[in-house]
Amino acid sequence: MRSDTWYSEAPTENGKRIFHSPAISTFSDHIVISYRVADLIKTLDPHPRMENIFSVPLSMMQPTIGDLAAGALRLGLLIRGGITVGPLYHQAGVVIGKAMNEAYDLEARVASYPRVVVSKKVYSRAQINPREKFLPVDTDGITHYNYFTNLILDFNKSQAGSGLEHISAGYELAMQLIEENIEKFEAAEKWNPLSKWAWMKSTMLQTRARMNDALFTKKTA
Repeated sequence: MRSDTWYSEAPTENGKRIFHSPAISTFSDHIVISYRVADLIKTLDPHPRMENIFSVPLSMMQPTIGDLAAGALRLGLLIRGGITVGPLYHQAGVVIGKAMNEAYDLEARVASYPRVVVSKKVYSRAQINPREKFLPVDTDGITHYNYFTNLILDFNKSQAGSGLEHISAGYELAMQLIEENIEKFEAAEKWNPLSKWAWMKSTMLQTRARMNDALFTKKTA
């Protein structure tokens, strides 16, 4: 899978419509997604405040990361990663630069659990309220990215029609898969993967508790 970043504008009656897509590359079991800061500034023109330059991509990425996590969970897998800002060359499938090295370090050395760790360079500048909507802080003090809300919202959408009922069914199915993996690894006494699935269960429960109950109300005929 590979795509280069692109940015375009189209005039509308009320101004302009912006089309903005990140660069995406895959290799081994890694996926790299990047946005050009210059394009983000154009997106926010004429008032590209620094805090918005960091906040906008966090918002745009939620559906993408949530879908990736949902797809992985259906296969019995969990994801982790890192988000940062810095020098990066990402074109034609080639990815190299300081930002890539830092993101890899966050994923490999800091994430530990199935979370996407966010660099201080990003979370200290992003002005988002409520903060936990995008940047919850874990019990160990690590700021990570909330892809869990979108995972819950979209988990079952490919297997059900539109409407609220699929959200409830998807959440129940996701939690069932998580429980099955917890039981599997506990029975095998594989404590490292068990801890990751237990963390996932706890985080999903916390995320669900913050969501509106109306989203999980099943429709009646």
